[in-house]
Amino acid sequence: MKKAALLLVVIMLLTACQPKPTPKIAEVTVPVDVTVLVTRPPEKPIAVTVLVTQPPLPTYTPYPTYTPYPTHTSPPAPTAAPVLTDTPTPPTDTPLPPTDTPVLPTDMPVSTATLPAPSPTPTVCPILPEGGFLTIWQSDTDLQAALGCPTSYHPRVIPAAWEVKTSYQPFERGEMIWSDHIGWYAQLVVYVLYDSSTYQRFDDTFDPAIDPISGGETPPDGLVEPILGFGKVWREVTGLRDTLGWATAEETPGVGRFQMFTGGNMVWISQTNRTYVLVGGIAHVFDVPFSETGW
Repeated sequence: MKKAALLLVVIMLLTACQPKPTPKIAEVTVPVDVTVLVTRPPEKPIAVTVLVTQPPLPTYTPYPTYTPYPTHTSPPAPTAAPVLTDTPTPPTDTPLPPTDTPVLPTDMPVSTATLPAPSPTPTVCPILPEGGFLTIWQSDTDLQAALGCPTSYHPRVIPAAWEVKTSYQPFERGEMIWSDHIGWYAQLVVYVLYDSSTYQRFDDTFDPAIDPISGGETPPDGLVEPILGFGKVWREVTGLRDTLGWATAEETPGVGRFQMFTGGNMVWISQTNRTYVLVGGIAHVFDVPFSETGW
């Protein structure tokens, strides 16, 4: 029994004295996604004081006062001494040489007749009158000079003898002519021609919505009261009625041609087949149609 216990102790001691095996550690790499949150603390604002120093402004120095230069005064020129000459002075009673211009005696009458004025030079125009107007214009250089050249009074309108609508009425001592245009320009106009060869122009302001057609006059036998635009001018213009008298026939419509000039106008009307040259307040009437065929 003692031997068995002793043997058991020896075995236990031998077992305790044997070195224990070192355990092996296996290294295993496992990929892992790691998110790292880094929180940055807010920066504390830093107060900065900037001192700006402005340089001093320069001191203004006024410009010196301008002092004008003294006016230059030229010294007086020396007086030239008289030069003595040996040329004798002619006597005061030396007669002057005779002239070849005879002196008329005071008792001889002097002619006061004046030479006739030269005829004016024919006018040269870039555009000539048309039709019968040209015939009249070329036949009289005085009238040609008074009328001047055809015009339209507009830079983009070529001068011409424009067709117009007309109306005509004869009177005891003159005539009235109405036109719906002055040349190319739309303007109702009345020309009053007197037996004295003078004329007047009036705008036709007759309005049938306002003005009466006639004045209700009772003319003498064989005479006529003018109406419409003629009648308004005849009644309202002071002195015209007495100068012109009553109309001798009714007003008649027609056609015409109207050409403007720099100094006047030429008007032809079909009612009389005459051409009226109106220039300088004088009316010249010609028995000349607008063309050889009467139109």
